[in-house]
Amino acid sequence: MAGCPDCRANPCHRPATFVGGDVMMYYEEGNPREFVSPDVFVTFGVPPDPRRPIWKTWEEGKLADFVMEVTSHTTQHRDEVFKKQLYQRLGVREYWQYDPTGDYLDPILKCRRLGAEGVYEDVPLTMSADGVVYGVSEVLGLHLCLHGDRLRYRDPMTSEYLRTYGETQQVITELARTVEEQKRAIEDLQRLVEDRR
Repeated sequence: MAGCPDCRANPCHRPATFVGGDVMMYYEEGNPREFVSPDVFVTFGVPPDPRRPIWKTWEEGKLADFVMEVTSHTTQHRDEVFKKQLYQRLGVREYWQYDPTGDYLDPILKCRRLGAEGVYEDVPLTMSADGVVYGVSEVLGLHLCLHGDRLRYRDPMTSEYLRTYGETQQVITELARTVEEQKRAIEDLQRLVEDRR
């Protein structure tokens, strides 16, 4: 998959993708004290099923390709120092940090990407023509945007934001309502046809 330009540009072509969060990820076989729990992680080449209550790196083949940590007062030092070094050592291709309060990171959104030497390099943020500050995730093929007071994912090909959970639920509700209305219309039509017989 690494050689496929479509996969780099469009992650939907990757057939096996595991997305998780707050999962205890063990990275040293035989040592249960060596684990990390990223807030969000994406691992390509690992099937999403079955769901895993824990992650054993030596069984899965790797830790993750993308990690996002939400930084707070209690996690700031660990996120900036320990996790940065750990994720770099374990080959996590992109390490992102986000500070929703704006109190602990400057800038509040940071990306580090593994360079050719296997060392993290800072990835600068960009401002779009419409004033949205974003970072480019080469791993996900998405823009991570500071949209108002929220972090949103945007498809660079269409410039559309990915739906949030709430937006997705709203679409599902509207679709269910439309299906019900269509069912009623079909039943009414069937009754009308039968009445005419």
